[in-house]
Amino acid sequence: ITTTNKMKEWDSAASYCLISEAGGKMTDMLGNDITYNNKIVNHQNGILVTNGLIHDKIVKEFKKLD
Repeated sequence: ITTTNKMKEWDSAASYCLISEAGGKMTDMLGNDITYNNKIVNHQNGILVTNGLIHDKIVKEFKKLD
């Protein structure tokens, strides 16, 4: 979990590939897919990485905090 908005998309590109291929899931803290080649290159809503099995549950809990 990282809640910073200072990470740039190139900081997570390789990790995204590895995590996805291993069956994990990587989204922003709100559960939105990570996208690349955007006008704004910062990850504005942080990053959440899980094994994929518990991802939706964690996103749901984070949304309760908002």
